[in-house]
Amino acid sequence: MSFRLVTSHKAQIFQVTTDHLIVADAEACKNEILANKSTFSLVMLDLSKVKIVDSEALNTLAEIGRVFSKDKSGRIMVIGDELVIKAIRDKGLADVLPCYTGVVPVPSEENKSKTLSEMNPEFFFKVTLPAIKENLKIYAKMDADFGKPTVCLQKDRPMADIAGVGGFFCNNRKGSLMLCFKEESYVKIVSSIVKKKHLQLEPKISDWSAELVNSILGRVKSDLRTLGYTFNAGIPAVFVGKDLEVFYSKKLATKLDIVKCTGEFGEFYVELMLTDIEG
Repeated sequence: MSFRLVTSHKAQIFQVTTDHLIVADAEACKNEILANKSTFSLVMLDLSKVKIVDSEALNTLAEIGRVFSKDKSGRIMVIGDELVIKAIRDKGLADVLPCYTGVVPVPSEENKSKTLSEMNPEFFFKVTLPAIKENLKIYAKMDADFGKPTVCLQKDRPMADIAGVGGFFCNNRKGSLMLCFKEESYVKIVSSIVKKKHLQLEPKISDWSAELVNSILGRVKSDLRTLGYTFNAGIPAVFVGKDLEVFYSKKLATKLDIVKCTGEFGEFYVELMLTDIEG
């Protein structure tokens, strides 16, 4: 098989170097990954050079994802161009083959700092939204869909009754991730997590908003550090109040990046404030 194998800490990266992925190559890739999966917490399959993927080859790759999904021994990420990712999604395999657009950066020393110099909202959401989806599925046994990221003024953000907030630093940027819930959607999610029905927001269940943020940022940290980013997160906090209003420092931009999340629980919003460390 034509692929380049790179290992870094607890990650194993398979970079396929051919432009046509056939079943035989996919089978060889599957055997190699599954034979060594217990050694690594994250396996990245880089298909960014692949332009054509046979349907059966995708089914073979999906077998890898199903093994990881079943035994929880680690995670797999697929990196590819839009055509490859579309093929994965069209076959309904995105749940077992979580995919991202781009190229896995394996920079040399001379261009490492330039390659990974900055974090931006678009890339942050590409890493974070799959983490939110996975955590809701693991904790609450609920699926979630996301709208497109939008920008709004702080004063125009959607109303919330409870929010979990986690601050972080990533390379030369700092930010805050906030999950903003109305009471009805929040109690549905928490009721499913604790397997006990709650009808209203109570102090004893409010910590779950911070716990969700903490577990999400934990996965984001693992994924970004594997890709070469420096990422550190603080201890999340919980804000509670009817039609809650949270405002950032006046020194920061008044605009926020938000994404609507919907599911059987109703809806909530993912909010990102990102700025330079010097800001």
